[in-house]
Amino acid sequence: MADYPVRCLSTGGKGPAAARNLGWQTAKHQLIGFIDADCVPEPDARARLLPNLEDTRVGGVGGRYGNLRPESLLACLMHEELVERHRTLPDEVNDLAGFNVL
Repeated sequence: MADYPVRCLSTGGKGPAAARNLGWQTAKHQLIGFIDADCVPEPDARARLLPNLEDTRVGGVGGRYGNLRPESLLACLMHEELVERHRTLPDEVNDLAGFNVL
């Protein structure tokens, strides 16, 4: 890690919510992003998400969920379930998933 300007923080195994809370509370930047270890952002994800935050009524924005393992039946089933669940969501929500969010 010496090659990168990062700090490694630990919550002692208290789970992802505790890790995210420690991360944003420790951060020194106005914009905080989270992405899960099993997610890969699209190259233009930040550029697509940032304009949504110009509206002062918006507190956070989330990205899409894709399937990088189309050869896996389990990955395909999980992806299709998420796609169907997200189709029923309204355009504006009061909570966001933590896998791809600013």
